[in-house]
Amino acid sequence: LVTRSQRMAKLSQFSVDFSEALSSNHPEVASSSQNPLLVCRLCDRLYKQPRILSCLHTFCYKCLQYEAMKQGGEGKGTIACPLCLQQTPLPGGVASLPDNHVFTKMQEAEGIMGGIIHCTNCDTAGAMAAARCNDCPEFLCAHCLSTHNFMKVFKSHKVVPVSELSQQDLTAFSQPLSCQTHKGALLELFCDTCEVLICKKCTKDGHKGNTHEHSQVKDVWAGKLPALHTALKVGKGHRDKMHIRTKKFEGETKVMEQKVEDIREKVTDAFWKLKRMVEKREEEVLQELERMGRDKKSAMFQVLKDLEQGTKKLEGFCQFTDTLLSQASPAYGLTLYNLVAYQYQHLADTIPSSDIMQADLKLSWNEAEITATLAKITIVDAHQPTEMPTVPQHWWNGSNDLEVDSSNSKEDDRRHSWSGVVKAGLAHNTAAHTAAEALNTVDTDSGASSGDDNGDTAAQVARSTHNDKIRNDKERRQLAVKSKFPSKVEALHKFGSPGNSAGQFLFPHSIAAGHNGLLYISDGQNHRVQVFDRQGKYQFMFGKKGKGRGMFIQPTYITVSPDNHVFTRDKGSKRVQEFSSKGLFINQFFLDDLHEARGMVCDRRGRILIIDKGDEGYHQGIAFYSPSGALLKKISCPNITKMTVYANPVATNADNEIFICDHVDHCLRVYDEQGRYRRHVGDDSTIDVLMGVLIDKDNNVVVLNGMTTVTGHNCIDELVRFRPDGSLVDKITLCPSKQSINTLNLLEGSFPVGISNSKNWCLFYNHM
Repeated sequence: LVTRSQRMAKLSQFSVDFSEALSSNHPEVASSSQNPLLVCRLCDRLYKQPRILSCLHTFCYKCLQYEAMKQGGEGKGTIACPLCLQQTPLPGGVASLPDNHVFTKMQEAEGIMGGIIHCTNCDTAGAMAAARCNDCPEFLCAHCLSTHNFMKVFKSHKVVPVSELSQQDLTAFSQPLSCQTHKGALLELFCDTCEVLICKKCTKDGHKGNTHEHSQVKDVWAGKLPALHTALKVGKGHRDKMHIRTKKFEGETKVMEQKVEDIREKVTDAFWKLKRMVEKREEEVLQELERMGRDKKSAMFQVLKDLEQGTKKLEGFCQFTDTLLSQASPAYGLTLYNLVAYQYQHLADTIPSSDIMQADLKLSWNEAEITATLAKITIVDAHQPTEMPTVPQHWWNGSNDLEVDSSNSKEDDRRHSWSGVVKAGLAHNTAAHTAAEALNTVDTDSGASSGDDNGDTAAQVARSTHNDKIRNDKERRQLAVKSKFPSKVEALHKFGSPGNSAGQFLFPHSIAAGHNGLLYISDGQNHRVQVFDRQGKYQFMFGKKGKGRGMFIQPTYITVSPDNHVFTRDKGSKRVQEFSSKGLFINQFFLDDLHEARGMVCDRRGRILIIDKGDEGYHQGIAFYSPSGALLKKISCPNITKMTVYANPVATNADNEIFICDHVDHCLRVYDEQGRYRRHVGDDSTIDVLMGVLIDKDNNVVVLNGMTTVTGHNCIDELVRFRPDGSLVDKITLCPSKQSINTLNLLEGSFPVGISNSKNWCLFYNHM
């Protein structure tokens, strides 16, 4: 079994080989005037050995090899399309995928018409073709042409100079298909019995005429054309309707985002009011407690006073009566008898009860009932299924009034649907029929009352109008921002290349700017940190692969403290290591208190702030560590849906305010160092793809704003500067654009320095 580390190492080496192959053997960089149909959407270059996936998307052979490697290797048996994610079987690896001869022919034709076409017979980079051999068939440079003409075996081949090809029929350059069984024999026939292309020699062994029926390829192709034309017409109709549905659904998504923001404000307001109500009730209950306690205490003091007085009366009665009984004569006793009897009766009537008043005050509240009441404050999905933009069943079953120029036979009627087209001859294998059946089992659209899909409800029309208004408002805001702040910074120089030598990188992750003018870069797959000066000149490195002190297993986040110490997070050992500015090991501490560290920065007081990623991909907050590694405190960030996963998700300014990237809401959330939420900075009109945050020398907030490429990857394309209060300063475009910059930092707070971990180099930009 191949381990993950072995697969990553193989992927890293393949990345280096792939980059070198693109730069040396694939010089045809696509220009803006080039036919976009002939440009690979993975490498943005003209196709080199184009291969077709089962979804009919085409990519370069090398690009697909690299993509398969990223997805687990060709041995996995399948590959997901980078564009639509449909799985394609790879029974024999990428090499088993069919060639796109049509695109190859179109490239050759365009090259001939433009006078620019390269030799396809040798590996000489940029070698221009001088002629074409129609029998090989290959384009030949002058050297290959000389060799070709010299060899006797090629004497009968028809070689045409490139200058004469433009006068010929360009469709003649389609590459002929050869039989795999009989090498060199052309596939000119079609076996109707086996439904495969065959050569003439095949008719004498595996496809003999007495048991197999044969037809000319052109005749079979002519019979397939009606089904293909019908399929194309049906597909275009579905595609156009899907575009409309997609546009509506994008509007729904924007409406949902706005609703989420509105409800978030309502939730905040509701709980603010609830807190005020609770605080007010707390004051009332405390006042009630004070009153009841005061009254109870006063009553208890009165009872105590009565008890003390009654005790004194009883003591006087008992003492007098006891003396009378022991000392008085009978005559004298009789004279005082009535007085004693009167006092006895008086005491019986006035002495307080023996029951003791108790301090029995208590708080009366039902925690379960209050919890249940609070639980009723929730978000209700008011979704109406009939208004959802789903795909109607009648799109797939042929009731979309598709007109087909053909006879009125049942066979032609079946061509109105996908399954009819398949049965009419578009596919001849079980997989194709299975796919067709899957298409015909798409869920029905509960909002469609009949076969007519053009009638929108009043709610849909209203929502569509609202969506357009939101989209137009956003576009106006973005246009206003762009026109108000036209600014850019140019790249001064580039340094670094793929490899493991000094000054080379393998998937560099993060960059930190030292106060000594040096750049510290974590070189992930080389398990080290490299140091460069402002000109990109290599200075020194520290660290090597391992789990000992001063060693790394994929160093990632890196930051510099106010005293110029370098702190690096080591992914493989889940620790942070501290080094001097010269790379000498000082200390280490482990992140046992965190679920997963994502992002790290030092504040002005030297504390290390680390993003703590929670379960299911959601971040819980920030942990504060002392420089020695002691956990000081944690603050939670409940109002952030999802923080960015890029290299700079958090920053602190001179006031020790904390700026955290909210990837979903396209803004920064601002907290004080006690963890109290203060405000947000930016929105979707100023921030597209939030890829990090920095603080410049003027204490401005710098957002690393990204763009999404055609391959679905994000890269930093501009810097958006805000004042600490959230007001916009300017937007600065990085030039040249589309350089695959994944992370960036500011040297001396002013000079942007970006990293491309896919291209393994750095760009140093001019002063902002």
